[in-house]
Amino acid sequence: MVNRKGFSLVEVLISLVLGAFLIAGVGSLFVGQIRTSELSHAVNEAQENARLALNLIARDLSQAGFMGDLDHTMLNVDAAVTFHGMNAAAPVAAADDCVGGDNNASFPNLASSYSFRALHAEHKGAASLATLEPCTSISSHTAVAGSDVLQLKRFIAAPGTSMADMPAGTDILDPIALSESSNRYYAYANFENIVFYPGDVATAPAWNTAVNGRVFQYQHHVWWVGDDDGQPSLFHRYLLRSGGVGKMSSVSGALVPGIEALAFQFGLDVNGDFIPDRYIATDDMTVQDWEGTNGKIITAKVEVLGRATSEDKQHKDTKTYTMSSGTFGPYNDTYHRILISTVVKLRNIQ
Repeated sequence: MVNRKGFSLVEVLISLVLGAFLIAGVGSLFVGQIRTSELSHAVNEAQENARLALNLIARDLSQAGFMGDLDHTMLNVDAAVTFHGMNAAAPVAAADDCVGGDNNASFPNLASSYSFRALHAEHKGAASLATLEPCTSISSHTAVAGSDVLQLKRFIAAPGTSMADMPAGTDILDPIALSESSNRYYAYANFENIVFYPGDVATAPAWNTAVNGRVFQYQHHVWWVGDDDGQPSLFHRYLLRSGGVGKMSSVSGALVPGIEALAFQFGLDVNGDFIPDRYIATDDMTVQDWEGTNGKIITAKVEVLGRATSEDKQHKDTKTYTMSSGTFGPYNDTYHRILISTVVKLRNIQ
């Protein structure tokens, strides 16, 4: 006779307990992996937002003041600057321009006692920012308090062929020869002369105004941090031509979401050895510093405070972030943040 014996009650209970421990361990591991994935996503998103904003600004800033072969001092000489097809007294109406600072509109003010600025920054909260407010207060995208606003002017894109190398009779308005757009501004410049003109100009300027010059698109860029429906974001405006007049572009939305603040420090070379002797925060820059009286601006440190666009309910940000423009936080909210910076060499600021 075969002895058929099953598991005892004790054995069944032990098996159940061991199984429960095993299931709990696997479940805990699974939950931990989900948490790690969520945390990694939030941190990576904050890093990606900050790095994208930093790269965009740094790349543009590195080209600030690029004017082809032109000697920048010529931008302050009446005889060297020509406005063709434009109102020389007010190329862009003040209400449609981004000014801020002395002689810092889109185009040179030849009546100003200050040099035309290809680079300028303002601190949000400074009294001097009042003239820049209309530019950074589009809809609800007003620049956030404590952050900096950056402006720069430069030539962009590849230069047009020198007129000396073009076939006889080539027209400045020929879009194939010069790839011009009716809603942009252009500059025809050599070492000592420059002609500004809009892409929709009816007649070409005299080429002998800047002999053997080259044609570039001319731009004025503005960068700031503002609000986009509750999301702090990086915004950008640029110079364009619309309806026969100059104006800064409209703001249809954020360029990079999740950007909390911007800050800049400018490195001044005092003794001419091409090494910055001191760094000055935007709010501490004086007129003399911008004019180059106290040393040449040769570098700029860019600081970006970025955050994730989605909340992490299991996280609380109690950190304080110290930037050259001020202190931010603690926010005591559930967003992950990161503060990053880089130093940009300014090769074209004179």
